[in-house]
Amino acid sequence: GEVSISADDINNGSSDDSDGALTYELDKTTFDCEDLIEVASTHGTALDFDDVNDNIVLGNKPQYDFTVNDAFTIEAWINPSTVSSGWHSFLAKDHWSAGKGFVIYIANGGIYFEQAGGGASSSGGISASTWTHIAATYNNGIYTLYLNGAPQGSSSGSYVNSSSPFVIGNRNHNGGSSAPAGFNNYPGKIDDVRIWNIARSASEIMSNMNQPLVGSETGLVGYYPFEDGQGDVITDLAMGNNASIAVSNMDASSDWVTGKALQASTNSNEVILTVTDPSGNESTATANVTVEDSIDPTIA
Repeated sequence: GEVSISADDINNGSSDDSDGALTYELDKTTFDCEDLIEVASTHGTALDFDDVNDNIVLGNKPQYDFTVNDAFTIEAWINPSTVSSGWHSFLAKDHWSAGKGFVIYIANGGIYFEQAGGGASSSGGISASTWTHIAATYNNGIYTLYLNGAPQGSSSGSYVNSSSPFVIGNRNHNGGSSAPAGFNNYPGKIDDVRIWNIARSASEIMSNMNQPLVGSETGLVGYYPFEDGQGDVITDLAMGNNASIAVSNMDASSDWVTGKALQASTNSNEVILTVTDPSGNESTATANVTVEDSIDPTIA
């Protein structure tokens, strides 16, 4: 079969100073089975945290001040070895006693996304030894937790930035070197940590949580896919950073493990949109078109 698109499907608000009408043209409008997107599943690597002192300190970077947009999204794949006892923090940037920042942790079979100081809290159930995608969003006073793309509930509360560093696998509470009383380090695997300075929607979270990112996506300020595979540093691929971050107290030979399988597209269909004004001036832009087969086979 075939499927067709028009320039209107690609155009996203082109404009011109002239009073006349613009014309739009695509270099390709028809696609068939040869243009179907091909998807390859790849496991890559993740890091295995020991519930003792393993952690990664990302620092207190300017891009992690989420009060600028009054919004943020934190995503990761986690595979905890236990969820039955204790409080295990795995993503945090908080000064708890001052009510600044946030913490995401596992406690007694549940996962919690909380405003520091015990204000707003969203929670959902989680299983041990199973890969689960978590996404925590804050948007203008609303905290929402998603598990595997499904919202688990929301609560309201203000967000105040903390000067404490962003930490993976623990809490660097009030800038100290370890978690405060009552909190333990995280036990288990973590993969594909994504930090955004925008609040992503449920559909946006669902659409690419199983796919690797490019690193230049709008609003992406930290991207740690953990594909280094060896050594004692991880690489931030967001915004062209290519920054190396040291891991703390981790075994460079044994803590790199098989990661969560993500599905990477192996081909794309690039089209060129040409916009022409009444005077014959032209501008062009490119877009990628994804073709998927959603028709069930017919049984004779």
